[in-house]
Amino acid sequence: MPPINILTVINMEPVAAIPSQKRCSAAGCKKKLQLTALACRCGPRFCDTHRLPEAHDCTYDHHAAAVNILKVQLGQRIAPEKVEGRI
Repeated sequence: MPPINILTVINMEPVAAIPSQKRCSAAGCKKKLQLTALACRCGPRFCDTHRLPEAHDCTYDHHAAAVNILKVQLGQRIAPEKVEGRI
């Protein structure tokens, strides 16, 4: 089975280089970002406190993306052949 490209499954383009951002994007938060701060799938980068989708009112639908990935993975599963004459 070939590997599944998750970006294709969720109809998402690879993220282009994100301009250097030094502060958290959450409203009212001005914390400095560490080098390891990752961008959320909704776009901006957040501090450790606001990195979870619930903490920054994320607009990306993580549940729908996970369902799409599972549909593709389960759709590619090969069913075993039935053995005829088996009791």
